Amino acid sequence: MATYEVDDDNSPFNRVVFIRNRWGDKWYTGSGTIVGNNNILTAVHVVYNEELGGWSDECRIYPSYDPDSSSNSSGYYNYHFMEGYTSYNIDDGLGDNKSGSLVGREKDIALISLKTDIGSIYGSMGLKFDFNGGNASKLGYPGKYNTNLMYDDGYVFKHSIDNYLWYDNIETNPGDSGGPIYVNSGGSAGYQVVGVHSGASSSSGRGFACALNAYESWLTEEIEASNYLYDNSLATITSANSVDEGSSISFTFKTYKSEEDKQYTYTLNGISSSDVSSNELSGTTTINEDGEASFTIGIVADQKTEGTESFTLSIGEKTKTISINDTSFFSVAPSNVILSSSNFNENIAASSTIASLSTIDVDSSDTHTYALVSGIGDTDNSSFTINGSSLKIKFSPDYETKSSYNIRLQTTDSNGKTFAKAFILSVNDLNAPTSISLSGSSFNENIDALSTVASISTTDIDSSDTHTYSLVSGIGDTDNSSFTINGSSLKIKFSPDYETKSSYNIRLQTTDSGGETHTTTVILSVDDIPNEIFGDQNQSISDIFTQIGSAINGEFYLDMSGRSISLSKNGSIIAIGAD
Repeated sequence: MATYEVDDDNSPFNRVVFIRNRWGDKWYTGSGTIVGNNNILTAVHVVYNEELGGWSDECRIYPSYDPDSSSNSSGYYNYHFMEGYTSYNIDDGLGDNKSGSLVGREKDIALISLKTDIGSIYGSMGLKFDFNGGNASKLGYPGKYNTNLMYDDGYVFKHSIDNYLWYDNIETNPGDSGGPIYVNSGGSAGYQVVGVHSGASSSSGRGFACALNAYESWLTEEIEASNYLYDNSLATITSANSVDEGSSISFTFKTYKSEEDKQYTYTLNGISSSDVSSNELSGTTTINEDGEASFTIGIVADQKTEGTESFTLSIGEKTKTISINDTSFFSVAPSNVILSSSNFNENIAASSTIASLSTIDVDSSDTHTYALVSGIGDTDNSSFTINGSSLKIKFSPDYETKSSYNIRLQTTDSNGKTFAKAFILSVNDLNAPTSISLSGSSFNENIDALSTVASISTTDIDSSDTHTYSLVSGIGDTDNSSFTINGSSLKIKFSPDYETKSSYNIRLQTTDSGGETHTTTVILSVDDIPNEIFGDQNQSISDIFTQIGSAINGEFYLDMSGRSISLSKNGSIIAIGAD
């Protein structure tokens, strides 16, 4: 569309500024955009010219510039700091068609920092770092239109590899350089700059801009860091929050790179000069090219037990309070070494932990290491090892072979102070179970598979001991495979039938918590359950006996309400009576 003038007193147009730069006695003009609180985004060639001596001697920023009423001698802000790609050279072309490198128009970008928060007065545009083409707008102060703010829009293309934009249907003129190519992203994002107008082809009129895609880290970091220029309280002090007596603590004081070589004085309050290695409660430090000053303060170990102290460091407009940890008691050795237990069971596995070690020390926060050391009571040191704070026995102990051990332990604190002590360790004699009992030695035929046929219990001199049960190989284990054990319940795997098998031989073992065992052989009997024949109460006695004869030769039951006749297998009557 055709370019036209817009009112730079209204949003978002008032976020674009007119820029005048002086080299010697000559003035040059360009455009820029307010970004952040106190920054102007522009093209580097607007503010830097190697042939004219480098950075401009003077840079004036004019928001809401009105050429009809402005004398150029007022209504502007002076720059404080400028940075950009001074290696930019228009003769390098548009780019090099290589990812990761920047040449030509790809580097035509600069950031101007002010000491005034003009963003809160005129507003600012956001930055968009992922624009890859689409409809966009352009603003600038071209000389062709008497340096009035001119607007145009159209389709903007992004090179697929290089970091530049181009556009054919947006009018550009000298003076537009540094102005924004921007989009309205809507919502909280609002108006966002996607590129900085760099210039146009003299033959085709095609416009070019440096895209922001490659500059996200640099721009976001610099815009945030430069806020210090209008609010010095935004300086930072970085350090640990505490320091031990006899140690030192390092500080980094960050302002802004424009203060390179500026010297600051810091002071310490809350302590005396004798607490500081330098015997001074103040010092100086210098800002480096990154806008930071680093310095270290040593704290004296005064060998006085005073508890935690603190001091406050003041530098610039910032303060930070540091705690001093009292280390005067570090010279005191541990006073005791403790074992969590002095006895252990026989038959435990080799390399078992038999006790945990701990230390009594006036410094409760100190750390300790443990060792088996030579000296009085070290007779059996070789039978043990230490892993961290765990005391382990190398071999499985046997009470009958050795009922006690003598060892000597030492604890060492972080300062090398030690305490040693001899210990006698006792082996617990574990009594084996003496017998196994079953709640019953017989069970009915025809019970369900996996029915419990008996409960198992153990007789043990250690009445509080616990036991586990198992079916084991050995004499009398013939029918082990027909049973299973669940806890203390002995279960038969299949439904038993007296006629098929009237007894079972199994071998049981009980094991106590110390691994001691007792084994016994058990014979289990199957109870024969007689058949019953029931007849109907209206049947005659002869009919009943006819059915009895059938029952002897077959297997069925005759239902006779109120009366029953029980038969043995050979047909003899066992009982006749009411149910």
